[in-house]
Amino acid sequence: MGHQPVPDLPALLCEHRGERIMAIADLHLGIEEQYRKAGAHIASGMERTAKKVLGAIKANGASRLVVVGDIKHSIPWVSLQEAREVPRFFEMLSGSVERIEMVLGNHDGDLRRLFTKPQITRMNIRFHADAFVLGECAFFHGHKWPPEKAMSKRYLVLSHNHPSVELPQGIGMSIYQPCWLRAGLIPERVKKHYPDVELDPEHEVIVMPAMLSEARGTAVNSARGKLLGPRVANGLVDVGNARVYLLDGTQLGRVKDLRASSRSISWISPYVSP
Repeated sequence: MGHQPVPDLPALLCEHRGERIMAIADLHLGIEEQYRKAGAHIASGMERTAKKVLGAIKANGASRLVVVGDIKHSIPWVSLQEAREVPRFFEMLSGSVERIEMVLGNHDGDLRRLFTKPQITRMNIRFHADAFVLGECAFFHGHKWPPEKAMSKRYLVLSHNHPSVELPQGIGMSIYQPCWLRAGLIPERVKKHYPDVELDPEHEVIVMPAMLSEARGTAVNSARGKLLGPRVANGLVDVGNARVYLLDGTQLGRVKDLRASSRSISWISPYVSP
């Protein structure tokens, strides 16, 4: 099962038995309601995001969409905005994909209630409480322990952290760019929590950036940039040796090297004019 990031978009393209699958994560639809409560009136980005995802689906010939958690934003309730926008978002995509797999994240309480039974049937939606497994890939949100069937796969795809990289500008300011992480597991620690799991010798952990463009998330090269989730907090993922990639494919190096560099070097980013 091959996989590759979609250029300049936080989306992963996979192929399984001739089928193309696109994965996205951390949409946080309806987050603008939280901004409004804080006094900031921001227009909804739902349709803009849906059109961006739809364009990528069509350009890459994907027939199935996997959403790796945090589809909605509010915890633990459902806002009126989410009740309107979540079904509408997937209605905009449904004519271009044959199936939609929804892996539930920590923000997705009562998500199923937002869809009518006819909508679920027509859009061919499947909900997954723990993980979605297909071929050599396991997709799970990352806020809780994944099942054994997921841990045994070659590619472990998770989200939840909204990873980014901090790029200091040398003037007391920084900009943040979303990034991908590609890491390995530490076998002896995996064995402690999953004694019956046989790890694939070529396993790889892929941490997805958030589709929500406003989310700065975790700056992986900052001393304060601690990744979230039980697998990371308990040291199963070798975060220090994880390789960091920007959305355009630029490889920045390993997390531990970037953390060391950020303490001693002022970065000049190509995204900001001198």
